[in-house]
Amino acid sequence: MDVARILDSKGHQVMTSPPTASVAEVARRLKETAIGAVVVQETDGRIAGILSERDVVHALVDFDVDLPNQTVAALMTREVVTCAPSDKVHKIMRWMTEGRIRHLPVIEDGALVGIISIGDIVKHRLEELEEESLRLRDYIANAYAAEPRKGIEAPDQILLVVGRRSILRGRIKQREVVEQRGIEPLTSTLRTSRSPN
Repeated sequence: MDVARILDSKGHQVMTSPPTASVAEVARRLKETAIGAVVVQETDGRIAGILSERDVVHALVDFDVDLPNQTVAALMTREVVTCAPSDKVHKIMRWMTEGRIRHLPVIEDGALVGIISIGDIVKHRLEELEEESLRLRDYIANAYAAEPRKGIEAPDQILLVVGRRSILRGRIKQREVVEQRGIEPLTSTLRTSRSPN
């Protein structure tokens, strides 16, 4: 999955602000739109910085009661990390984790075309895992229907979890569930169990 797919789903809207806007004005817009950051743009469209809720909270220590009267330029993060629509999600996740970044403006051919947050990344990664789980269930169901194995529960009794391990119910026994000719073997060991009598 790449950034372009996330933008196609969530939209390309980006809230922007000039550097001269007041913190009070931008904070009000952040609250009204329920978003966490605003991209700061110069009049020619260049990105001057980014202002997040975290920046506003940290600025309370420096400006105290005078904070609402400060300009966005006084608080914004000037070194902005950006990404491209073609960037892969796994790479973006690494950037965000290592740099403790919550929002990434998306730039294409020098123009701002969107913004993605850590929440967008997590949401779409969970959807991707759910799709993988459904495909795995279909594979098992079809393989079991074609060749049932003695000692293995029907597919509706197999509890699958995509990840490092399977969740077990009752007696635990490791075994390979199915391997169908012409199809790559499952990479994860699936575990099955029978309920006690």
